[in-house]
Amino acid sequence: MAVLTTVRAKQGDTIESIIFDVFKRQDRGLIDATLELPENKGLAAHGQVLPLGTVVTLPDLSAIKEPVNQTRRIRLRD
Repeated sequence: MAVLTTVRAKQGDTIESIIFDVFKRQDRGLIDATLELPENKGLAAHGQVLPLGTVVTLPDLSAIKEPVNQTRRIRLRD
């Protein structure tokens, strides 16, 4: 069962800053998962900076897939 966290935006908060404050990390998957929650419907309509007191529901971190490292290693010599 997913455990969701609810926070209220402080002055100057963005979705990204709230996610970083709570999870101490920030990646696109976590931001997308937050915006996709039904509880956050219409959250993006507020713009970059959220109004003071806006309720933001954060997803269960265990349900978020870790970002895949897309770097490719090459060998300069065999």
